[in-house]
Amino acid sequence: FISIFFIGFLNSIFVNPNLFLYHWDKVLIIFITTFTLKKVLDKNSIISKAFHKNDHKTNISVFMSILVGIPVLLSVFIHISMPTIIHKLIAKKSVKSVVINKKTNREKRCLTYIITTDNMVKGFCINKKLFNHVKVGDELLLKGTLSPFGFGLKEVIEDNKTE
Repeated sequence: FISIFFIGFLNSIFVNPNLFLYHWDKVLIIFITTFTLKKVLDKNSIISKAFHKNDHKTNISVFMSILVGIPVLLSVFIHISMPTIIHKLIAKKSVKSVVINKKTNREKRCLTYIITTDNMVKGFCINKKLFNHVKVGDELLLKGTLSPFGFGLKEVIEDNKTE
């Protein structure tokens, strides 16, 4: 579970937001959090044995880490890791055209960041030479991999359409 979590998280793709339209993932997170809290309150469970120490501050920190940690880790697993891993298994090479909506500096750990009008690929870093050459309204071609789970960006090139 942990290795799948990290492999998916470190190889992140632009995950398709339409996958989470019906919020089934939030229901699953609430169910698992409720189940975990039930186990915490059950004195015979392994999880609750951590609360039977003499240190009251340890009890509170363990309780808060369970209450907050499980939903956060589960959310990252559902929204990033699993779609990324499934995408890697079934994706096919693709070219996607996007329109530049905004150019900005110093966002998302890069100095040359492009924001697009595309629902799936909202923004990404590009090299400085291309950043200086393109303007808002221009189209860029994104080469990468596409699946129902998202788009994995490999290369960005300027769209030189001849009119």
